[in-house]
Amino acid sequence: MEEFRAEALEYYNNSSTQVKDLAIKFFNYLDSDDDSTIRVAEFAAFIRGNRFLSRMLINDQELFASMDRNGNGNLDFNEFITFFFMVFATCECDGCGKKLKGQQHLTCTTCFAQGSETFDLCSTCFSSRNYAHQHTEFQSFETLMFQSIAQVHQDSSDKGDKSQSTKERGVCHTV
Repeated sequence: MEEFRAEALEYYNNSSTQVKDLAIKFFNYLDSDDDSTIRVAEFAAFIRGNRFLSRMLINDQELFASMDRNGNGNLDFNEFITFFFMVFATCECDGCGKKLKGQQHLTCTTCFAQGSETFDLCSTCFSSRNYAHQHTEFQSFETLMFQSIAQVHQDSSDKGDKSQSTKERGVCHTV
């Protein structure tokens, strides 16, 4: 886990401002009591509320414990970055199978909006049409994630309670 954590922090530190903003907004979204940490209950509620993640991450408490580096029962922002990286930056290209860790890539907007497994392509496969997929609209995965977290954040703010949001979005399938 330490190697993965280091890779996640490197990814975050070398990311665009947009990705960093996305990470901060996502952290703040999970931090439902605004105490600048994510408790295991907040984390578990988020996982259970997302159909894709709840299928992918069977034991959310075990995952939480592995990310809680100092063992205090809370994730600070640096510990959270490991989860952010795991969910948003560890994809494979559905065209060539290449790992897309930290790379800009394109995602099928229809699959993403359905909240299920995404269909992701590296720029080479997209431009050379090296893929077979039933949908035709693709957009940057980072942009889609930024928009969806911003929308969830806005919906929650409009309702006055972060936990009441009913928006669900797909995430990049992990490898």
